[in-house]
Amino acid sequence: MKFLLASFAVVSTLIFTSTSFAADKRVFSKINADEAEVKITTESTDTPQAAMYVDGVENKEFISMMLSDAKSQLATLAAKIAKESCDPDDKCGDVELTSTVLTAFNRGGWQEGHGERTFFVGFRYYGSGLEFSSSHMVTFSEDVVANVDQNDEYVGTIKKSLKLIRVVAIP
Repeated sequence: MKFLLASFAVVSTLIFTSTSFAADKRVFSKINADEAEVKITTESTDTPQAAMYVDGVENKEFISMMLSDAKSQLATLAAKIAKESCDPDDKCGDVELTSTVLTAFNRGGWQEGHGERTFFVGFRYYGSGLEFSSSHMVTFSEDVVANVDQNDEYVGTIKKSLKLIRVVAIP
């Protein structure tokens, strides 16, 4: 099954103007089929605004991770849509994902931030019209927490958690 990810574009909500962001080191780790974690080591140990890291940088990697794991809800959904939309022996189209959109955001002081991003999944049929029809809405969360020591002082790392939170069929 071929997935059209070429049309998937990551939508960022912040433009990085700080040179310290360029020096940040990010390590992406899979937790399970529908969750990942990113450890962000900042060059500066000055107290950051953690919510600035609700930035969508890892969205494409997170979605690709879920699509490549047959146990994930997203991969299961994509396989179901492909099977329902096309005879497996025919090549009539591909499952497609839209761009993500920031649908929720909040900040918890300097230490925390939360965002939710939503995208649509559907099937694009081959042919002269290249018809696309969305059948499901998928939302995942992006939570960040600045790590602190026992004195509540920032220690130079931020933990970002990405988690699939809902898949809704579009009536």
